[in-house]
Amino acid sequence: MSINFLLLVVISVVLGAPLAMGVLTSGVSVFLFVIAVWIVAVCLHEYGHAVAADAGGDYTVQSKGYLSLDPVRYADPVTSLVIPVAILALGGIGFPGAAVYIRHDLLRSPLWQSGVALAGPAMTAVAMVVLALPFAFGVIGAAAPAFQTALAMLVFLQATALILNLLPVPGLDGYGVIEPFLPQELKRAIEPVRNYAFLILFALLIFVPGAATPLFMGSFTLLNALGVPAEWVFEGLQAFKFWEA
Repeated sequence: MSINFLLLVVISVVLGAPLAMGVLTSGVSVFLFVIAVWIVAVCLHEYGHAVAADAGGDYTVQSKGYLSLDPVRYADPVTSLVIPVAILALGGIGFPGAAVYIRHDLLRSPLWQSGVALAGPAMTAVAMVVLALPFAFGVIGAAAPAFQTALAMLVFLQATALILNLLPVPGLDGYGVIEPFLPQELKRAIEPVRNYAFLILFALLIFVPGAATPLFMGSFTLLNALGVPAEWVFEGLQAFKFWEA
């Protein structure tokens, strides 16, 4: 486990504990806490891909450092930080921004390729459930309101990321699940738009009125099942966007 990941976890705790105790209440504190925990969750998502790829035959993930949970190994300054934060600020949507580069030619079978693609969303689902545990066990009431709403927002972000990642859109994991079984002609036709199709999707979700409604409805359905109050999500997003206060 990398020192960078451990430092990120420590930062999340250092920011979260004062929020939970009511020592910190500002929107800036909520913003920093949400970003720190979000990056931790992204690392877990990418780690899921890497572990599955290693098990499936891609020995290169070890030398690339993908099994270390190091956020630096998964990061690109634009796609991993700038774009996700911008999309989050504009639309309150969890953007799956990092990436691991898998040698699909080394994987043992098409089923392993699908499994590698599915492993990331599986880790996102785990992160979502873990973040929701204080709500499920009824202990969240002991925390200060700023922490309650920030945590609710984080669960929501994992829910949106989970649903989005499972969409069969090139560039997202849902497409990676089905891609090994698509006809070669169809894959060749998709190839020209493969690298930016998901950006078009996010532009539609953010700027086209009503386009994100199914995504939000699905996410709030998950939150309801996990016992997370929807109104706390909106309050958390309002605090997160401290520059609009």
